[in-house]
Amino acid sequence: MTMKRFYAMCCVLATMTIAWAQGPNNSGTYYKNADGKSGQTLKTALFNIIKNHKKIGYDNLYEAYKKTDTRPDGYVRDWYSNATNYRHGTDKGGTYSAEGDCYNREHSLPQSWFESGGNADYLKCDVVHVIPTDGYVNNRRSNYPLGEVRSATYSSKNGYSKLGMSKVNGYSGTVFEPNDEIKGDMARIYFYVVTCYEGNVTKWSENATASAVFNGQTYQPFKDWYYNMLLEWSRMDPVDEVEIARNNAVYGVQNNRNPFVDYPGLEDYVWGDKKNEPFSYDNYNTTVAVRTPTFSPDGGTYTSPQSVTISCATAGAAIYYTTDGSTPTVSSTKYTAPVTVSESLTLKAIAVKDDDKSNVATASYTIKDEGDDPTPTGDGIFKKVTSTSDLESGKRYLIVYEDDEAKALMRLDGKAGSGSVTVNSSSIDMNQSGNQAMVLTLQKVGNYWTIKGSDGNFMALTSNSNTLNSSTTAAENTAKWTISVSSDGTASITNVEYSNRQLQYNASSDMFRCYTGSQKDVAIYKESSTATGITATKTGKKSNVLYDLQGRRQSKNAAKRGVYIVNGQKFIVK
Repeated sequence: MTMKRFYAMCCVLATMTIAWAQGPNNSGTYYKNADGKSGQTLKTALFNIIKNHKKIGYDNLYEAYKKTDTRPDGYVRDWYSNATNYRHGTDKGGTYSAEGDCYNREHSLPQSWFESGGNADYLKCDVVHVIPTDGYVNNRRSNYPLGEVRSATYSSKNGYSKLGMSKVNGYSGTVFEPNDEIKGDMARIYFYVVTCYEGNVTKWSENATASAVFNGQTYQPFKDWYYNMLLEWSRMDPVDEVEIARNNAVYGVQNNRNPFVDYPGLEDYVWGDKKNEPFSYDNYNTTVAVRTPTFSPDGGTYTSPQSVTISCATAGAAIYYTTDGSTPTVSSTKYTAPVTVSESLTLKAIAVKDDDKSNVATASYTIKDEGDDPTPTGDGIFKKVTSTSDLESGKRYLIVYEDDEAKALMRLDGKAGSGSVTVNSSSIDMNQSGNQAMVLTLQKVGNYWTIKGSDGNFMALTSNSNTLNSSTTAAENTAKWTISVSSDGTASITNVEYSNRQLQYNASSDMFRCYTGSQKDVAIYKESSTATGITATKTGKKSNVLYDLQGRRQSKNAAKRGVYIVNGQKFIVK
């Protein structure tokens, strides 16, 4: 072989190698530094690749939309409405009173969720997630989480976007549902956001609304219900040419890309079935041998037995499961029919096909009696909290001031009740002479708790007077407290804004207050259940508790045909 021919062949081989070692969508070697990574390491590698993008500025987003969000007919691509024809620049911003008045800049991750300063300044104007939408519909979306609506309380024209209570297992609050044709796009935007802003995500869970979505963790920051929903959206609405074109345009505007668009199913390599497999930026494999099983309904707290279906997206795969929390194998129970969960337990399952096995799926179920709102009539059973680990988000609690055998429940206005209080081993009997007892709901927000009274107000300090009273209202994300409980049940409740000031009782003013000084004993009691005897039924409007003829409390949703007692009277279920 002549030197000339040898040189020519080397050039051909080099050209072939360069052509092969390229990412998708003309991304070249953009993702090269993520090559060979997997799971958490892969996510951090992607973070380092995409984080250093150009900060285009909030005011320049409208100009960027001309490149990233223009429909084939030249009008603005409206993400929340299919009934608008907005002209770039001309119909932007301004006032609106109805759908179709103007378009604006919508933070798909609400701006109230992320902190100001630092990388948040980039997130505020990141064109990947700040999208053009109808101003009025965007206003109706507010800062509610994305989700799937059970029954819409608001719909945009043609039912394109909806607002209402969530039907997704794991969350029952208000959600905003985008149209099916962009659900996958929105999911991949959220995957991008938690990757590009990896250093910020732990703070988002401190926001009251965002805490429904984020868990305060860095690697997999979504709560299970949200993560599973986004995964389903991404699979249901795969990447299309419109999304690819937008991703390329974004790169031209701010010099970074969304890897979850360039590599469909990349979320499986980061968090899912393929998180233990190395990622190849130039030889990407989108197939998963055996998908992880899924449970329906998802794990959670229920007031009646659940029939749990276990399924696998891989055709022909066999499913094996356990109910004692142990890791399933092919020797475990084979799934053939829905599993009846009538008591609290943890389900684990794997799917197997040929020689391939999925990751282990886990879901924990808590089955408890359906309870009424606590009332100061004495029929609730409250048990003394002796450890912070006993505190549960969403549970109802009573704060009791105890001093020299004298006990008084804290009223909603902060004053101690004038009546008598008897604290038994498993219950609290209240005689408040008509005064409403202080019934609290605790909700975990990051590392702190918010404390909400039965009137819906959050407990907060009144300016510098440190007085707790009914006129004190606070946003859920600002009324933060730390709670510590000693082994004897004595509680210390400290406001975050005034770290040296605790919830205390001032005998001279007959008020519970937050101030420095010697601490009085304050105990916390958690509602664990309600009385189960027929004699404990009430006649108030919040009663309506169902009991069988043996005095056992029944779930209203699962009652079978028969005769029951409700409010002391016979009740027949046909």
